[in-house]
Amino acid sequence: METKLEQLTRTLYDEGLAKGREEADRLLKEAGEQAEAIVKKARAEAEGIVRQARESADELRTNTLNEVAEAGRGMVSQIRGQIVELVVSRSLASVGSVTLDAGFLRELILTVARNWNGRGGGLVALLPQRAELDKNFSATVDALLKAGLEVGYSDRVRSGFRIAERDGGYYIDFSDESFEALLGEYLRDRAAEILFGGGE
Repeated sequence: METKLEQLTRTLYDEGLAKGREEADRLLKEAGEQAEAIVKKARAEAEGIVRQARESADELRTNTLNEVAEAGRGMVSQIRGQIVELVVSRSLASVGSVTLDAGFLRELILTVARNWNGRGGGLVALLPQRAELDKNFSATVDALLKAGLEVGYSDRVRSGFRIAERDGGYYIDFSDESFEALLGEYLRDRAAEILFGGGE
């Protein structure tokens, strides 16, 4: 039979073993809960990183598409402008230099002079310096002088004529360049409307 000492030893041993198992179970449970919390936190962080990466990728894609679209609109606008300029330059080239006969030119200058509302002391008609104009225009120059206009020649007037106040106030330009500038603005707007439905 077992002695009391052996029973006591066995009881202490069994109690210690039970307490050790309980402690081990408690530690295992805590370790499992901590591991689960760590895994849960790691998953949440990973999901956050993935979500942030997707948002960044979406933002980058949107910005890139916007930049490509803007560049495309700019390119279309530039091409439209070049087409309009080509149409206008071809149209103006087909107009060519205005060749006026001397009689029509005289009547045009006299009409402008008669309707001048300036308060200056007389008008000056500036004509281009061209030999053929001098040959065909001497009678017209005489008529202008008789009408009280001063007639001069200028390197600045290459075609048509310019009429101005003697004191240099302001002038009206009837040159090819001024007609081209005026007509060019009209043609530019009109060409854009015809080609692209209302402008660039």
